[in-house]
Amino acid sequence: MAKKSKDKKNQKQEQAPLTEWQKRNLDFLKQREKEKKEQEKLKKELADKKRARLQANSTKREDGFEREKNSPKKKANSSKTISNKKGKSVKQPPVKPLPKKRKPKTKSTKFKRRMTSILLPAFLGILLAIYMLTPLSKIKQVTVDGANRTNSQSVLKASGLKDSDYTLATIFNRSKLAQSVSKNDVWVKSAQVDYRFPFTFTIKVKEYSIVAYAQTDQGYVPILESGTRLDSVEATDLPDKFTTINLKNGKYLSSLIKKLTKMDKALISEIKVITLADSKTTPDLLNLEMQDGNTVRVPLSQIDKKLPYYDKIKGSLKDNKIVDMEVGIFATSDNAQTSDNSSEVSSDQDSNPSGEENQDNNQNQDANQNQDSNQGQDQNQAEDANASQTENSDQTNDDQAPNQ
Repeated sequence: MAKKSKDKKNQKQEQAPLTEWQKRNLDFLKQREKEKKEQEKLKKELADKKRARLQANSTKREDGFEREKNSPKKKANSSKTISNKKGKSVKQPPVKPLPKKRKPKTKSTKFKRRMTSILLPAFLGILLAIYMLTPLSKIKQVTVDGANRTNSQSVLKASGLKDSDYTLATIFNRSKLAQSVSKNDVWVKSAQVDYRFPFTFTIKVKEYSIVAYAQTDQGYVPILESGTRLDSVEATDLPDKFTTINLKNGKYLSSLIKKLTKMDKALISEIKVITLADSKTTPDLLNLEMQDGNTVRVPLSQIDKKLPYYDKIKGSLKDNKIVDMEVGIFATSDNAQTSDNSSEVSSDQDSNPSGEENQDNNQNQDANQNQDSNQGQDQNQAEDANASQTENSDQTNDDQAPNQ
């Protein structure tokens, strides 16, 4: 009877409806069981893949080099298929090399590294000190390259380099040496100091070029691009063709040198003599006597702009012409210029006599005025004397009248 009552109670409980919480719990348990089953399947698949890899690697190692030569090479990243129990094929991912395990650093290796980091700099410092005490630290081999007008001795003097200087000091002070060379040597435009192991130094020099020569009483003085004047040069040292500048004004000379340095050297070589033209309208007008016999008149302020046109004109010029670039550009002959000058001189002479006559007339008028003034003064003095005499005579007459 007790068993029957229990069975009836269980049937009643089974037939009783489930609550929402119980339903959710049952669903959660079912999902958890499914996930466990899926994980077990994945673990089995991974195990099968590992077995297949091991089998494939073993077969490759067993195969000889002959089969590898005859069989076509497959790509390293090609995927391999393995059949599962169900018959499905699974692609195998590419094999990655396992990372190498680093050995842990022991205390002995750390100690060795610390000792080397301390001892090595100390050892190098000791070697450097010994080197600096020996005469090897002062050995230098210096050469000069590019010195044509100046010599190597003057370049070395300008650098200030001495035999007692250390080699390491010269290595680190190369820029200062180059600056001192370009500053102290007149001929040097720029300098560069190169070093080559172990103790070789090369001073590369760029020199100024001679723009023109100034004619003085002592001789011809060369003028450089920088505007500096050097000592006078003998006639034997002069080149076949050169430009002579005859300008006494320092401002005109410095500005002319600056403009000539910017112009073409071939054009400057065509100029023979540069002088200052006597012009009242343009005081900086220059006369340029060219090597081909022509003469160019150009203002100093426009020489760099107008003179290059001479190369285009000179081919059409015949005989000795005067190219006037003062206002525009036109060519005249020597005869026309001399006739113009003679007409100017004759007009000046014609105007001068009239001026002399006027001066003579003025002088005569001044003399006549002086004579008239002198005569007037004499007359006034005579009248004053006569007046004094009459007054004296009147006074004597008055004195005589009471006495009578």
